[in-house]
Amino acid sequence: MEKAKNRSPKAKYDFSTLSIVTLAEAYQILELMDGADNPSIKKAFRNKALLLHPDRNQDKNTHHEFIQVVEAYELILNNKKKPKSKLQYSEASKPNTDKQKPQSFRNSSHQHQHYYNPNGDKEYQQRFENAKKRFAEEEESKSKQIYQKNLEEYQKGKGRKIAILIAGFSCILAILFTLDRTLPQTISPLSSEEAQIYLIADYNQVNYLYLVKETRFIITKEQMYSISQSKEIFVEQTPIFGDVLKVFNTNQHDQNQDFNLRTSWDIFHTYPLILLFLLFPLLSFALEKPSFSFVFYFIYYNLYALPLIILFLFFHHNRFGRMLEMIF
Repeated sequence: MEKAKNRSPKAKYDFSTLSIVTLAEAYQILELMDGADNPSIKKAFRNKALLLHPDRNQDKNTHHEFIQVVEAYELILNNKKKPKSKLQYSEASKPNTDKQKPQSFRNSSHQHQHYYNPNGDKEYQQRFENAKKRFAEEEESKSKQIYQKNLEEYQKGKGRKIAILIAGFSCILAILFTLDRTLPQTISPLSSEEAQIYLIADYNQVNYLYLVKETRFIITKEQMYSISQSKEIFVEQTPIFGDVLKVFNTNQHDQNQDFNLRTSWDIFHTYPLILLFLLFPLLSFALEKPSFSFVFYFIYYNLYALPLIILFLFFHHNRFGRMLEMIF
């Protein structure tokens, strides 16, 4: 019965003064039982510190509580690192009273004095800054543990194997786009079935949509007339994916009816960006480390964003279908 009594939670601590605390008071501040394990200590500390942290709690009257929560946490952890006998631990856990001599970690000149003075007390300000710094270090350490766990799960599970497979496919696609950009373009006559003209009208002017092999050109009335009068129209395409780069004609009888339409957003403009997206996974494999940027950017990009980008590049403007037509 006595044993159960000794392990009962401490009563709530009085934060009205900012004195240096004893070990027993440290447990009382965090509302822990004597001999609590490290996970319980860390959880109790984090819950209390988050409630009192100045970034979340703007009430300056709680700053001294935040300081004592951090200092109590450090005192408990430091005490746990030192091996002690049961007798020593029992003596260290006893709360300080006026009849007892101050313990080694309590400065007698600080006992129950005026530490709460946020505007004028330099020692208070120093303890406040140290408390914020210590809490930030603890949060960073916790984050690294989470990132390390996520990274290990990614490396040992199916995630990394899938990412390697997708990265290999994206590298092949990057090579194809490079060849498509560097090899000579093809020029062929454009049949009437491969192009259509649609009227686009708004309040200010009338334009026409010229659709050539899934590629759109906005043309004027004069250009529409030139196209309708042309006996033969040519289309310039890339050799592998068949991206339309230019549509033109050469009218030998009336040069005023010549036209030359170029795409404003073709593979030549987007090639550097496409290459960056497709080769990005190679960079991620070289930067594998337990960090926020890798876990939440690289891993999610490799597994979710990159497959969508590959599908878009393949099927945008029926690129995959045109590639099959040019091959077969």
